[in-house]
Amino acid sequence: MIEIEPVPLKEDPIERIQRYLLDGRSSLHESAVVMPTSRAVRRLVQLMDKGTPGPAVLPYCFEMKDFVLRCLDSGGYGIVPDELRLPYLQKAVRALDTGKLTELFGQEHARYCEDFIRFASVGRRLLRFYDEVFAEGVGFDDLRMNALYTDYERDVLILEEIASLYRDVLEKDGLTDTIFIKAGFLSSAQENPAFLKRFRRLCILSPGRLSRFESRLLEKASEAVDTVIFLHYEGTAEGAKMSGLVESTAHLPDIEPAPYPAYIEVEEFRLPEEQAGFVMNSILKSAAMGISPEETVVVLPDEGLKRLLYAFDRDGVLNFAMGLDMRDTVFYSFLKSLETMLASSGRDGTYDARAAVNFLGHPFMRGLA
Repeated sequence: MIEIEPVPLKEDPIERIQRYLLDGRSSLHESAVVMPTSRAVRRLVQLMDKGTPGPAVLPYCFEMKDFVLRCLDSGGYGIVPDELRLPYLQKAVRALDTGKLTELFGQEHARYCEDFIRFASVGRRLLRFYDEVFAEGVGFDDLRMNALYTDYERDVLILEEIASLYRDVLEKDGLTDTIFIKAGFLSSAQENPAFLKRFRRLCILSPGRLSRFESRLLEKASEAVDTVIFLHYEGTAEGAKMSGLVESTAHLPDIEPAPYPAYIEVEEFRLPEEQAGFVMNSILKSAAMGISPEETVVVLPDEGLKRLLYAFDRDGVLNFAMGLDMRDTVFYSFLKSLETMLASSGRDGTYDARAAVNFLGHPFMRGLA
């Protein structure tokens, strides 16, 4: 059984889930909670810890991508780690038949072929494209027929060829990508995920709309365990309804949307890096207008910009929801400078002057002085 709990955007959905879990309908150790991000999981754990007298009994908490991996059968293949998806995709792009590509583009458009190879070699946008179409169960035949993403059949042929090569290079190393598992899940009958049998209640936080794959997965999960979806949305209910869950979402109310901003400022930048100064200046302007940094959201087009923003954030007003890499922290730079200095040690016990000055000039060392 699937139950839908509508949550207005103005309301904190994690607090709503906490109250629901504590209502005593079933034991917490028999409940599982699925959140869209690891940050949301941490916040729920903190709320449960504060809201429970004595030692807190916590439900099983999963990030959505981890929940998906536990539910799906990889067919004996390992799942390629996120940090290796791009190198494998780039390897697939390099394996493309350049002669076939040139034939598809035509001699008169050879320069477009070179531009495409450079674009595909970056890979991130291709991965996003594949993530979306496979999660929605859209096949390449559908793309050719409906031209959803491109006006030219040859472009779809190239994208299909890259996806096929990507699968091949992964399987040679005993790996696969979740995009292919999702496609198989949508195209064939699947048994209920076995690991869900230990639970009596499953709570899902959905920020808006679920993909076709996620809807299908939750349908299968609901056959094994009572499932509650907390749908965080505003506006008309039609925009929040999910494919495959029409009956469960039929009763959803319309939620009055929050008012639009008083103005929208649009700026154009030649380089992505130029956005960092504009973003930080906008945050300071908002603070001067009485809007605290905690009430300000920055949406990045690419996670690669977070390191640049981190460098600009001298006052520490930013909270990076996607997390920071260890190498971007001050503690890591301290250990790295120490390692470099120790590695420069000579037989006479002296150190390289530049390495020593770099270590002694580190903020941690200046704080000890």
